[in-house]
Amino acid sequence: MFLTLKLKLVLALRFTNIPKLRQYDKSKLQYALSDIQNGTESYRTAENKYGIPKSTLEFQLKHPSHKETLGPPPILTSEEEALLLDKR
Repeated sequence: MFLTLKLKLVLALRFTNIPKLRQYDKSKLQYALSDIQNGTESYRTAENKYGIPKSTLEFQLKHPSHKETLGPPPILTSEEEALLLDKR
């Protein structure tokens, strides 16, 4: 019992400082990227105008095919998960 309590404490302390992913309005992000690509805005002015960090804008332009979700794709669909939860 003590080992599990200690392990829980260690895990809780270890994962409290994980930064949260910021979510940006997709339309604002698209406007900012198009302004930069058209040459009407620089990275810095787009950052100030739309409130999206310069590093995010740079990454989005350099890696346009990068997926939005993290981790592997889910194995079960939402309906299958709900079905399993209902059977409990």
